[in-house]
Amino acid sequence: MKLQFIVSNQTEPYWNISVENYLVETADAVTLYLWRNRRTVVIGQNQNPFSECNVEALEADGGYLMRRKTGGGAVYHDDGNINFSFVVPKALYDQTRQFGVIQRAVESFGLHTELSGRNDILVEGRKFSGNAFSKGRVNDLHHGTILIKGNMDDLARYLKPKPAKLQKHGVASVRSRVVNLSELNPAINAESLVPRLKEAFEVEYSEYSEYSDYSEIITRPEVKSSPRPLCLSRMEIWPLAHFHRPTQRPV
Repeated sequence: MKLQFIVSNQTEPYWNISVENYLVETADAVTLYLWRNRRTVVIGQNQNPFSECNVEALEADGGYLMRRKTGGGAVYHDDGNINFSFVVPKALYDQTRQFGVIQRAVESFGLHTELSGRNDILVEGRKFSGNAFSKGRVNDLHHGTILIKGNMDDLARYLKPKPAKLQKHGVASVRSRVVNLSELNPAINAESLVPRLKEAFEVEYSEYSEYSDYSEIITRPEVKSSPRPLCLSRMEIWPLAHFHRPTQRPV
């Protein structure tokens, strides 16, 4: 079994998601790919952006709006979180092992984690990681977020969770449902977590992982020519007019 480890040096979502799509189509190793986006709301495959996101505020602040190929709910990315992608050949795909890598890395800082439902990883009852999944032609994808020191004010401003979802989890707001890992252990930051993730990846699969150069990957023609609608700046060309704006109720 061959392991591949990649760390992005970009924060523009277009490049990061283009690399992820490229890996799903071409990777011949079990791959752990880490990346960060700047001020980006990511919605699920079938979600209406106007229902999930304060589009006007995001646009005014120069943010990005991105639709992923997987399901699940809307999430907010900024420099205070790490996104991870497990790209795994179908015969080796195992969500339990993939979740285990994230949990092992975080627990190496003295925290206790637990899975909640199908998509979330919690610590002390609050969510620090949301996950989503899809099946590819040769590889399957498991990707998610790790909140380290995200801007909770921006998260609360841009995301519009449905009241029923908050009620289900017994919380008053999206902010009270999630937690930054750095609040629980100040030693956790991107620089300290990345090597722990690599170590946990290697322990789980009992193999050494080889670094692949992100800067070289994004020069490959298949990545450079990736269809731009996979990840768009709201200010560029995403046809938001195709989506229904929820009707405003009279006050």
